[in-house]
Amino acid sequence: VISEKQRTLYEALERQQKYQDSLQSISTKMENIEVKLNESLETGKSPESQMAEHQALMDEILMLQDEIHDLQTSLAEELVSEPLDANAADQLALQSTLTVLAERMATIKMKASGKRQLLEEKLNEQLEEQRQEQALQRFRCEADELDHWLLSTRAALDTTLATAQEPTDMDSQLVDCQNMLVEIEQKVVALSELSVHNENLLMEGKSHTKDEAEQLAIKLRTLKGSLLELQRVLHDKQINIQGTLQEKEECESDLVTSQSPSVQEWLAQARTTRSQQQQSSLQRQKELEEELAEQKNLLRSVASHGEEILIHHSSPDNVCPSKKPDVLSEELGLEGEKPSAEDQMKMKWESLHQEFSIKHKLLQNAVEQEQDQPLYSRSNRLTSGMTLFKGEGQEQDKTSAASLWASLNEAFEEVSCQAGGAVKESLHFEQKLYSGVSATSSWLDGVEEYLFVATGTVSEVTETCLCNQEDLAKDIKEMAEKMDKNKHLFSQMFPENADNKDVIEETLDCLQQRLILLETVVNHRCQQMKGRFQQILNFQNDLKLMFTSLVDNKYIALQKLSEAVDWPETEQMQAVQQAEDGLKELDAAISELKKRGDKLQIDQPSMQELSKLQDMYDELIKIIGSRRSGLNQNLALKGQYEQALQDLADLIETGKEKMAIDQKMIVSSREEVQTLLEKHKEYFQGLESHMILTETLFRKISSFTLVKKTKSHVELMGQASAVLKQAHKRGVELEYILETWVRLDEDYQELTRQLETVETSIPTVGLVEESEERLADRIALYQHLKCSLTEYQPKLYQVLDDGKRLLFSITCSELETQLNQLGEHWLSNTSKVTKELHRLETILKHWTRYQSESAELIHWLQSAMDRLEFWTQQSVTVPQELEMVRDHLNAFLEFSKEVDAKSSQKSAVLSTGNQLLRLKKVDTAALRAGLSQIDNQWTELLTQIPIVQEKLHQLQMDKLPSRHAITEVMSWISLMENVITEDEENIKNVVGHKAIHDYLQKYKGFKIDVNCKQLTVDFVNQSVLQISSQDVESKRSDKTDFAEQLGVMNRRWQVLQGLITEKIQLLEGFLESWTEYENNVLCLKSWFETQEKRLKKQQKIGDQASVQNALKDCQELEELIKLKEKEVEKVEQSGLFLIQNKKEAVSVVVMNTLQEINHSWANLDHMVSQLKILLQSVLDLWSVHKASYEELNSYLMEARYSLSRFHLLTGSLEAVKIQVDNLQSLQDELEKQEHSLQKFGSVTNQLLKECHSPVTETLNNTLKEVNMRWNNLLEEIAEQLHSSKALLQLWQKYKTYYMQCCCTVQQYEDRTNELLKAASSKDIGDDEVTIWIRDCNLSHPASHPLQMQLLCVEHREGPA
Repeated sequence: VISEKQRTLYEALERQQKYQDSLQSISTKMENIEVKLNESLETGKSPESQMAEHQALMDEILMLQDEIHDLQTSLAEELVSEPLDANAADQLALQSTLTVLAERMATIKMKASGKRQLLEEKLNEQLEEQRQEQALQRFRCEADELDHWLLSTRAALDTTLATAQEPTDMDSQLVDCQNMLVEIEQKVVALSELSVHNENLLMEGKSHTKDEAEQLAIKLRTLKGSLLELQRVLHDKQINIQGTLQEKEECESDLVTSQSPSVQEWLAQARTTRSQQQQSSLQRQKELEEELAEQKNLLRSVASHGEEILIHHSSPDNVCPSKKPDVLSEELGLEGEKPSAEDQMKMKWESLHQEFSIKHKLLQNAVEQEQDQPLYSRSNRLTSGMTLFKGEGQEQDKTSAASLWASLNEAFEEVSCQAGGAVKESLHFEQKLYSGVSATSSWLDGVEEYLFVATGTVSEVTETCLCNQEDLAKDIKEMAEKMDKNKHLFSQMFPENADNKDVIEETLDCLQQRLILLETVVNHRCQQMKGRFQQILNFQNDLKLMFTSLVDNKYIALQKLSEAVDWPETEQMQAVQQAEDGLKELDAAISELKKRGDKLQIDQPSMQELSKLQDMYDELIKIIGSRRSGLNQNLALKGQYEQALQDLADLIETGKEKMAIDQKMIVSSREEVQTLLEKHKEYFQGLESHMILTETLFRKISSFTLVKKTKSHVELMGQASAVLKQAHKRGVELEYILETWVRLDEDYQELTRQLETVETSIPTVGLVEESEERLADRIALYQHLKCSLTEYQPKLYQVLDDGKRLLFSITCSELETQLNQLGEHWLSNTSKVTKELHRLETILKHWTRYQSESAELIHWLQSAMDRLEFWTQQSVTVPQELEMVRDHLNAFLEFSKEVDAKSSQKSAVLSTGNQLLRLKKVDTAALRAGLSQIDNQWTELLTQIPIVQEKLHQLQMDKLPSRHAITEVMSWISLMENVITEDEENIKNVVGHKAIHDYLQKYKGFKIDVNCKQLTVDFVNQSVLQISSQDVESKRSDKTDFAEQLGVMNRRWQVLQGLITEKIQLLEGFLESWTEYENNVLCLKSWFETQEKRLKKQQKIGDQASVQNALKDCQELEELIKLKEKEVEKVEQSGLFLIQNKKEAVSVVVMNTLQEINHSWANLDHMVSQLKILLQSVLDLWSVHKASYEELNSYLMEARYSLSRFHLLTGSLEAVKIQVDNLQSLQDELEKQEHSLQKFGSVTNQLLKECHSPVTETLNNTLKEVNMRWNNLLEEIAEQLHSSKALLQLWQKYKTYYMQCCCTVQQYEDRTNELLKAASSKDIGDDEVTIWIRDCNLSHPASHPLQMQLLCVEHREGPA
């Protein structure tokens, strides 16, 4: 149940944290976007890069809108799926906040669109500048080319005029002149286009572009004059050549009949050639006119880009149509002979008719193109074929044409009044008519230019434009009436049979059609202008009404919001919603106005007014959205606090349940403990963070609402603090368990590796040959292994002790098994090594002893066998002298005594050999064979000795008579009795095992002599029987005497045997007592020496376990010494008993020995006491050292755990303050505990004086490790404290900047609200408006420092 509840709580917290993080991220991104949008356009960056950055910003805005939408969708789904509880209420607050963010995002997007429009305008301006510079460069190149062409053409023309003209070159010169005139016409058109473009650059270009354009204009005017001059010269030459050729043709026609056929053919061929040349010239002229039309269309397209710049531009001042070649030819005087006036006029009318036809067609094309598009969305247009260099201007052309028509009308009326009139006046009227028509055409060229170029660049309708169009329509109508009237008069007075009448009528018709078409165009233009003018007026009126409506609505909305400040949040939210609903109609009306403005293409001031209207609306929306955002934030904070309070209660409940669980954990591995520790940290760090969050929310909501549950809040905070204290203690325990286990694992691995090394070093097979050298090598190996195990014995005890203490806190069968296996394996290997080392040392010791003793025994046995062989030979040889036989027998008896003396050595050798047989595992055959040989030889020796002795005795008896034998026996008995009597006193005073053993060996030799003499006694007794049986009668007296001697001998023999046996028994008892005494003395001395050596070794102090073991050994040794005291007393009693009734001289040795034993016992007892005191003091030092180490370790563990807990407390100013306080307290606490570290160092130094290597190395390493851990922990705390203080300063600066900015923003909001309220007042005067505008202008620059402060706040917030 706990885990399910905890899981549900965790999921709710994770979802809430996820939404909070998402909201925070979205808010931060929106603030960053707003800052970027508020940045001014950088002059150093190119518009393309700024446009790319803005596009990336737009993409980010779209992504942020999608993120907000997804978050709203997710919240809506959860609200539908979950019941309405505290969590759902919190989600409602989040959804309300998201709605505000979405509205704010829409405003940001609108701002971004406005900034994008500014960037596009800037980019267009830059592109326009680049286009202007490129166009200026191109125009300059074209002007240079035109100048170069003009220079080369002048040079060629000068050469042609200087050359004498031959009649045959007239035709070619005429063709060249015509071609050159056509080319000049093209150059004139190109120059006109250049002039128009240059004029546009002068009006719309930048300062540096205008300077270059003015220089180019001067150059173009110079070129214009040069072209006009060249055109006049060429036209003069063309007329001269045409007149000369006409005269030649008339002369040729008169002489054609008288000429030869060859001349007629030549003339025909010349006419054909000239006509072909004229046709080709006309064809070339048509092609050039088509190209010119294309160039002029291009000019229209270029001129259309200057519409916005030429808004206030009227008709150009310096553009004038160039004089036609025919007009120029009239103005220039003709030199030389000329053709007739009628022919010249005819040619002029034909040329003029051709020109009018072309212009009429171009005008029709222009009108058709104009009908396909609205008036103010067209490109600039130029009518083809018209020259733009008008000279004195359009008004002068109109006045000139009107005066010409008026004078012509008067002349026609005068002629009609006369009469039929005179034919000679017709040429004069025709010339005047030509002049009037030409002037009218020139004026119409200016009109077309005004209509299709000048007005085409005007993008706005004004009353002046409309008046100009109406005046132009009147002028065209008036001109058409005058021309129609004069045309009618001319047709009446002009002769019907005149050659030029048809051409003139066609020319006049063409001009009249052109007038009618232009009149139609102008009238249509006037209608369009009137309609557009009315639409613009309506739009401006609607814009003013919208301004008024917006101001009224703003006043009402702000008044309602100001009235609702003290209302509850729900009612304030309703007021905000009502204000927003009231502005929706305004939003639709503003959008409709913007669409109308885009459709009408209104002027820039109107667009600016519309932008101001939109800005006012956006500002009002922002104010209302800010009020909604504030209310939503308060509601969200309230809901967040309630939810956080409930979550904190659940967390505390779960924490209490966690703390109520049994402290002894059941785990399977160290990783599981680490996982438990991490989960413990994570949970209770989350609890602490949630506690700080709840406290922060409590302080925030207490500023704007009254909290009724303050008591429950304080109680809950107290419960949380109590749970955190318990959790801290539990966390330190877990940290200690984990570190202990980590250190235990490291030591365990090291011991395991050492044990594996020992196990792999232990030989798996025994020695093949157990020689001394091999045994020594193997013993050295096992001694090394034993030293290695002994060296790591303290660490083993430490590991087992740490594991035992660790198992008091946890339950881990695997760890327990590992420790048990380690101890068992270590004990097993130690036992194996020790046992095998003892076996090998015992084998080597016995083998060495056996080798030496067996070699000596075998050598003696070999000698004894050789001597036995000698005695055996002597016993079977021919009988010798009695003395020699007696000597042999005595020598053999000495040999028998020697054999008997060697029996103990034989027994020792056999015993040692049998022990070796039991110890040795290999190579026992040779040993067994040697032992068998020794045993066999000894058995044979013992078997042969009695036989040889008996044979030697038999030889003696064969040589010795019975009586003599009795005498010798009696003498030997007497001798023995004397010896025994002498030894009686010596034996009483004999002291020591060796002396007793010598006497015992002496009497055992006597026993051998007795055994040998027994043969003699037996032989003598047998000899008595033999005598009595042989000759009893003859030697009766001898028999009696012999029997008496024999009886005495037997009695004395019996007594002697008893004495010797008694002495042997007595000596054996003495020997046994002295042997026991001396063995006890040797055992005591050996034990005392051994214990003294042990005590000296134990004076080399080791680790705590070894000291404890040594102290335990001392205590045991004390008990043993007490027991040994009784043994000493017993030995003393035994020694005193042995020397009882003995002389003082011989008792001194025993007394000295007993005194030495007592002294050794007392010395050992004193050594044990002193060592016990030393060990106890060292053990106390070790206990203090261990307690101090545990104390320091607990401090380090607690500090380390606390330091790890403080890392996450950085999310707010309050959390950072708590973290700084905690770190400072932790640092102060550790500094207070410096005396514990000093105490540990002092105890360690005392132990270093008492202990020996390798314990000293371990102590030094432990001291260095503790100091290093202590210093590292202090450094980490200092670093963390420094960074936390720096972070606290950042937070404090951030809060300071934030409060300053909030105060400043509030002041500006109050000031702005006052200004808006003043502006929304309906009775505001004009002077107050001026003051209001001035205040607004003063308030606007003051917001820039505020923006810098906000940027600084954001910069501070970023690192925080």
